[in-house]
Amino acid sequence: VAGQLTKAVGPMMDFVDDFPPQLIYYKEDKKTFLDEMHQTFDWHIKAIPYLQKEYSTDAVFHSIYSPNQMLTSRWWLGAIDTESARYKEVEEKERTKLWEEVHGMYKRLDDIVGTVLDNVDENTLVVLSSTHGATALNQWVRINNVLARHGFLKTMVNEKTGLIGIDWDSSKAVYLDRLGIYVHPDGLGGKWKRGSGPEYKKLCEEVADVLISLQDENVVNPVVAVLNWEEAKMLDLPVERCPDLILTGKAGYGWNEDITADLEFFGEPLVAGYEQVIPAQDTSGIWTPFIIMGPGVKKGNKLPWPVDHTDQLPTILNLMGIKIPEAVDGMVLDGMELDVIE
Repeated sequence: VAGQLTKAVGPMMDFVDDFPPQLIYYKEDKKTFLDEMHQTFDWHIKAIPYLQKEYSTDAVFHSIYSPNQMLTSRWWLGAIDTESARYKEVEEKERTKLWEEVHGMYKRLDDIVGTVLDNVDENTLVVLSSTHGATALNQWVRINNVLARHGFLKTMVNEKTGLIGIDWDSSKAVYLDRLGIYVHPDGLGGKWKRGSGPEYKKLCEEVADVLISLQDENVVNPVVAVLNWEEAKMLDLPVERCPDLILTGKAGYGWNEDITADLEFFGEPLVAGYEQVIPAQDTSGIWTPFIIMGPGVKKGNKLPWPVDHTDQLPTILNLMGIKIPEAVDGMVLDGMELDVIE
């Protein structure tokens, strides 16, 4: 298929998901980002009709990562989101230009959706969804610096590289990016095993107290809550796979696992947006669209309230007439959930 696509449409260009925002620094990088992004849109718009024409498929998944990389990089979200601490640093003329670039990206996504609709029949379900939105990121909170300053985490210097690392055997608490904090009174070296008993419980409470009391220069507590692994169900997380402590924070603050020589708690991020550790119920910026059209879906119906992502799969399977496996979470959005709202 790859060879045939290359011959018919041209060499594949992936979306800029391999263009890490943290590496976008120079002014020239911004133009490169935009050029590459629009080139990928051109390729994918050509690929859609070719795939639909040449292959008889049951399902086609079209995944796009450009909105995430564009908004969360250093140039756009910080300048156009009024909740961003960087908003006032940009003049209105420059902000207007940035808005045009963002709108241009979404118009190209609209072109892709239109091309999909032009190449399907009335028996096809078309689903538009997104895994997350993005909200302004104003400050990094270096959790491991906090743990090190309070003696829970011990560091060591790599003799070959000179870089600061973690002394796992001597560290009793460590934060891992996108996961949470792992805690053990006997150290975290070797194969990890969840702790238990009074000493373990006391250590978890001590770490939680330190993080809850953390304040920035504006006397704001970035940590909203510290939940232990047994409370993971409150966040719809699988208990058996959770770290010992889970953090949720206020919008604008993001957790960072970096350890620095100065052990400073707060730092200004290079990127301007993020989507992690934010309570979704309170932050509409990370809400996402979920749209279905096709057989079995009443035209014009709208969901009267936000739904969980887990409800999407059973809803799609139900519309396709496929039995929903017991292992699938969520519920079918039907009946009252699909009442029309104005």
